[in-house]
Amino acid sequence: MKHTPGPWIPGAASEKADIIIVAPNCTNLEDRYHPIAKVHRNHSDKHANAQLISAAPELLEALEELEKVCIYWLPDAVLSKEENLFLKIDDIINKAEGKGINER
Repeated sequence: MKHTPGPWIPGAASEKADIIIVAPNCTNLEDRYHPIAKVHRNHSDKHANAQLISAAPELLEALEELEKVCIYWLPDAVLSKEENLFLKIDDIINKAEGKGINER
């Protein structure tokens, strides 16, 4: 499963409006201005949630790069804090890509 490429940008919203997140640089013209997500106007943390959702593509990319660096520098990690970090990174990437745990 592939997600809409970033960047994702939250639209400006007043306190009484939903925040719509779009991907203005999407190469698929049909998807370019269709909302990726909507944060409901009545949610008290709507601005923070919109920023977090908007950062998702960059967060996933950074996590995938971090995983490669960790594997390169700690290839023989034993069951330790580092090993648990590898599993956690892998599980989060799988979740973001719509895969099951340890499916990569």
